[in-house]
Amino acid sequence: MNKILFNGFAREYQSIGADIMRRIEHTISSQNFILGEAVETFEKRIADYLNPRIYEGSGQYRSIHTIGVSSGTDAILMALMALGIKAGDEVIVPAYSFVATGTAVLRVGAIPVFADIDPTTFNVTAQSIHKCISDHTKAIICVHLFGMPCDMHAIKQMGIKYNLHIVEDCAQALGAEYNNMKVGTIGDIGCFSFFPAKNLGAYGDGGLVTTAYPAIAEQLISIRVHGKSPSSKYENNVLGGNFRLDAVQASILAEKLKYLDFHNDTRRVIAKWYDTHLENYCEIPQILDIPYDFKSSYNQYVIKTVKRDKVIKALRDNNIEYAIYYPKPMSEQKCFGDYMNYNCANAKRCAEQCVALPIHPYMHIGEVHKIVQVVRDALSR
Repeated sequence: MNKILFNGFAREYQSIGADIMRRIEHTISSQNFILGEAVETFEKRIADYLNPRIYEGSGQYRSIHTIGVSSGTDAILMALMALGIKAGDEVIVPAYSFVATGTAVLRVGAIPVFADIDPTTFNVTAQSIHKCISDHTKAIICVHLFGMPCDMHAIKQMGIKYNLHIVEDCAQALGAEYNNMKVGTIGDIGCFSFFPAKNLGAYGDGGLVTTAYPAIAEQLISIRVHGKSPSSKYENNVLGGNFRLDAVQASILAEKLKYLDFHNDTRRVIAKWYDTHLENYCEIPQILDIPYDFKSSYNQYVIKTVKRDKVIKALRDNNIEYAIYYPKPMSEQKCFGDYMNYNCANAKRCAEQCVALPIHPYMHIGEVHKIVQVVRDALSR
C-alpha cells in the first residue's frame, strides 16, 4: 500500500523544480548573496500580490511595505521591537498556537497574557481578548490559525478602543482573505513564515514583515540589519539583529509565488470535499454569525473529535500520514514559567482532540477519497 504523505514536497519539485533551479543558478551566478536583487524582486512581487491600497480619505492611499526576513519567528520578534514593546508591557496572545508566537513576547522582556480561543474557529476573538486587557496591555497578536482569518473588524475595533497595537501572525495564512483584504495588511504589522511546509515554502527558513506605515517600515528595515542607519553602513541607531532573508531563498520564493493562488484554490477544493463528507462525523473549524467574507488558505485541515485515538490508529493502519497541531496549549508550555495559564478550556480541548489530515495542492483525488473513507469508518465505530 502506497503511503499518503502529509506534504507534497517531492511532487511539487517534479512539477516546478526545473524552474526553481534556474532561479537558484541565476542568483548564485550573480554573486549577490546578501539582500540585493533577489530579495528586492521577491519583496516587490509579494507586495503586488498582497496589493492593498489603504484609503486614508481625501483621495489619499497608503501602500504596503514588505520586508523579507530570516524566519516567521524573527518576523514576530521584529514586529514587537519596531512597536517599542518592552519589559513590563503586556501582549495578548492566543492560548492555542505554535510556541514561537508567545516566546517572541518573552524575548523583548514583555509579558505574554494568554487569551482562550473560540471552539468553532480555533481562533482568538475580540471577546476573549477583552477579558485579558489591563492597564499594562500594549499589543495584541492575533494568529490566523491553520489559515483561517480571525475576525479582524472586531479585533481592530478593540485595538482602537484601548489604543493597542495589532500584530497579525500570518505564518499559516498567506493568501487568506478577510472581507476581500489579504491577511497581513489589516493590522499594524503582518508576520509571515516561509518554512517549507507553509503555503509558500522556501527550501529552508524565511519570513516576511508587512506594514502600511512608513515609519514602522523604516524601523523594520533598520532592525533587519543590526539597527543600521539608512545613511551609514557602520552607524547603528537602534537595537537590531541579523534578520535578513537569504537571497537564494528569496529567488525560490519569487518563482513559487507564481503558483500560490492556484495552490491555495486547490487546497480549498480539497477542504470543501473534506467538509462535505466529514461534517456529520466530527467538528471542523468554521465561521459562524460573522458578517464578513472569509477565505482560508488551509495550511492545515484540522478536525476535532473525542475519538482522536481511533482516527490516528486508522490512519496509521492505512499508511496515511497525519499531524497533531498542537499536543499542548501554548499557555501550558513550561518555557512561560509564571505566565502559564491552565484556565483556557477551549485551547486545552483542542490540544486533546485535534488531528490534521493531509492537504496539499499535489494530492491525488483518490487519496482524498481514501482519507475520507478511513476517517468516517473510524468515527462510525
